[in-house]
Amino acid sequence: KDHLNLITIVTSMKYVITGTSCAGKSTTLDLLEKKNFKIITESAVEVIKEQQAINGSFLPDKDVTGFQKILLEKQLKKEEELLEKEVFFLDRGIVDQVGYCNFYKITCPSEIFTLAPNRYDKVFLLEPLPFNNKEFQYLDREEQIKVDQEIRKAYEQFGYGYILVPFDEPEKRVDFILENI
Repeated sequence: KDHLNLITIVTSMKYVITGTSCAGKSTTLDLLEKKNFKIITESAVEVIKEQQAINGSFLPDKDVTGFQKILLEKQLKKEEELLEKEVFFLDRGIVDQVGYCNFYKITCPSEIFTLAPNRYDKVFLLEPLPFNNKEFQYLDREEQIKVDQEIRKAYEQFGYGYILVPFDEPEKRVDFILENI
């Protein structure tokens, strides 16, 4: 199927792919990109690499509040650069930051509360994987589940009815997403 031909685009369509760490977001987004969809990569990884390169302190393990502020700025800049009349899949939205701020019990950047409502067309929340990939994992399993719960609550708080993407083979997850856009 050519899903791009099934969509008449009158404005940009922004779909968020979210979930706890190591839920399969990157794999899912890579497969969507191979189907010629535009992907907006996760900003957190970029902020961490930039801060490490300059020996900065705005890192989740040093200054999580400062990190969240820089993360929001970077994500907003990426989203502002989106062209009209295209379909975009985002590796997390700004609402995810509310979930992470709640998890870390810190105050969220206040701009999120005015910018988050009605920002995205649909939100696809990937069900956590039933295993822990220790190579890429910085949260233990219990923390992963708590982050997942906080992300769900955050999207609900802003009125998003997320679509839960069940654990399955990556290609089947992508098919599920495309059938629900």
